[in-house]
Amino acid sequence: HTSEEHPELYCHTYQAHKYRQAGPQKLDPIVRGYLAQCELVGPAILTSVERLIQEGTEALVEGVHILPGSLQGLSPSIVEILIHPDEATHRSMFIAKHGTAGLKTVSSDADVRESEFEATRLIQEHMAHLAKKNSIPVVALEDYEQASEEIRRILLDAISHILNDISGGEMG
Repeated sequence: HTSEEHPELYCHTYQAHKYRQAGPQKLDPIVRGYLAQCELVGPAILTSVERLIQEGTEALVEGVHILPGSLQGLSPSIVEILIHPDEATHRSMFIAKHGTAGLKTVSSDADVRESEFEATRLIQEHMAHLAKKNSIPVVALEDYEQASEEIRRILLDAISHILNDISGGEMG
């Protein structure tokens, strides 16, 4: 897609609403901008995941444009997880994108960054809502070690369920 055709793809997710919006009118315009991006990016994600399934390979697919619940029906071997930082952790990660990471496409103005964080948080909360609605596990991110352990537990439980289904329940 070109920037002339789809300028909503050539900006930060929290800015896409300025160019195009999709989804229910009752949602915040910022979330609707995010959904407009997802409409364009989502089909490529689905095609990629379907190809991974057909090839029988293992993969980790990560990204903000994977709507929680959108991959569930593709295969019982897919495990979806939403990483959900608390507001303070999320803010520190977000604000650091300019200072620590040195991203040049984000503002150095503290007030602008705070406003952009609030927009990003709306998107995160929408994703958490979708995860809950679609029974996707939500892993709180306050401590990386704790979050890693919870992700491992979710994956091992999913593998156990898959193996149990394959063996016809003989694994107990």
